[in-house]
Amino acid sequence: MKAFNRAWLLLALLIVAACASPAPTGTRPPDSSGSSQQPSAPKRIVAAMKTVPKALYQALNPANVSGGPEACDLVGVGLTAINDRGERVPVLAEAVPSTENGLWTVAADGTMETTWRIREGAAWHDGAPFTAEDLVFTLLVVQDRDLAVFRDRTLDLVDSARAPDARTVTVRWKQPFINADALFADTALPLPKHVLEKPYTDDKPGFLELPYWSQEFVGNGPFKLKEMVSGSHMVLQAFEKFAPGRPKVNEVEVRFVTDDNTLISNLLAGSVDFTLGRGASLDQAIQVREQWRDGHAEFKSLDIFLVLYPQFQNPTPPLVQNPQFRRALLHAIDRQQLVDTIQSGLVPVADSIISPNLPIYKQIESNIVRYQHDPQRSAQLIEGLGYTKAGDGIFRDAAGQRLSVGIQVTTVLDIQPKTAFPVSDDWQRAGVGVDMDVVPPQRGQDLEYRANFPSFALQRQPANLRPLPNLHSIQARTAERGYTGNNNARYMNPEMDALIDRYLSAIPIAERTQVVGQMIHRMTDELIWIPLFFDTEPSLIANRLINVNGRGDESKHTWNAKDWDVKS
Repeated sequence: MKAFNRAWLLLALLIVAACASPAPTGTRPPDSSGSSQQPSAPKRIVAAMKTVPKALYQALNPANVSGGPEACDLVGVGLTAINDRGERVPVLAEAVPSTENGLWTVAADGTMETTWRIREGAAWHDGAPFTAEDLVFTLLVVQDRDLAVFRDRTLDLVDSARAPDARTVTVRWKQPFINADALFADTALPLPKHVLEKPYTDDKPGFLELPYWSQEFVGNGPFKLKEMVSGSHMVLQAFEKFAPGRPKVNEVEVRFVTDDNTLISNLLAGSVDFTLGRGASLDQAIQVREQWRDGHAEFKSLDIFLVLYPQFQNPTPPLVQNPQFRRALLHAIDRQQLVDTIQSGLVPVADSIISPNLPIYKQIESNIVRYQHDPQRSAQLIEGLGYTKAGDGIFRDAAGQRLSVGIQVTTVLDIQPKTAFPVSDDWQRAGVGVDMDVVPPQRGQDLEYRANFPSFALQRQPANLRPLPNLHSIQARTAERGYTGNNNARYMNPEMDALIDRYLSAIPIAERTQVVGQMIHRMTDELIWIPLFFDTEPSLIANRLINVNGRGDESKHTWNAKDWDVKS
């Protein structure tokens, strides 16, 4: 009995000693003061974009939705993306197809194959695996001619797709195509077969009306949809199973702030951390930069330029189709003055479609035909077309008819009317009358009206290689095509079509660059598009953010969204 009591006493002493011993390294002993260490608050950032995306799948958004691509990329990503150095990098793929790694092959008969291997563990937001069958299904949908909203010329070049295993997809192409490695990124963003196959099969006419595209979106991006309030905001949560790595930020709120003054006041008040996509004008960015102590403005990119599209289908007057007249009009515009007054001198005049920041610019620079501000030369060119200035300073033809053109411009972004009116003044000083057509918002989506502008349309245009195929005849906005397409000038020329076809099939970089030079020379010599000046894409970013950078010339804000963070 005494031995039993001694054993219990020894055990009790050991327990007391254990309780009194120091805490192991790396642990915190209980706080005897009564206050406990609170867990750190979830990391949360707030973005603002100036317009409301129609859907969370980019192909369903109108082209002019500012910030739309970035909002969509937060919840849905492709196999690859463009980084801030203009390089295509893998996202949900293990590698970008290339001839060097053997994932891009060109056969002797001119056909081609590209192969992608999906990252291990890639998943959809509902937990379902992201597989090669999703990609085969995606091509089925976007190639469906009954769903024209998805159609892209690239898809006409795809012959077939197969999935030899759950993580591998191989696409066979009818001919060489330079952007084949971007298929499951820019053209056919992945769709979840397990969610959409049944509604696509059972009710194709109602397919695009599914709540899936907005409030019930199931994506594969770094963040998943938690809440979407139409016209107001959406809240996104970090996707734990994002294959490239869990985002560092727990939650992102995207507010739809359409009023400029409200956007600025929210930034200055600290209720918004940064602008997402094409949100702030240069004037706004300069204003905020001078007042915002807790944030800064970045003016990194020149990936947009202001351009005048001539009308090539039944223009009024027909003289618009004459290259000499277009050259006269460009000589009449004081583009440097536009830059100094509208852009605070922060950007260069645009002599071509290609941003001087792009690596290819130096290689094609000698092909650019340049036009200086020269009102005297402008007058000589118009007089050479048989016109004479009348007493009111406006040119008239031999029959006494007044020379006048129209400029169509929208108010989606204030820089467009700010540019159109000085251009009009320059042309009228040069002796050409101008009728301004400021498109009201309610007519902004009227495709027929927008396509049939009489003389010129002033718009913003990407300043890189991507718009070059838009000059192809099959992209012209004609009645036969329902006034859809990206060829805003409705320029149709067999020789340019042949150059574009060569460009799109030129896999070797040297050959591709040579064709680009030829296209740029033709564009600037004939002034198929009339370039004005570059438009920097200012980004407004709170100083507390980490790894949130301004847009690059080809990259979006969101290319590294999983690495966004906040300072502790």
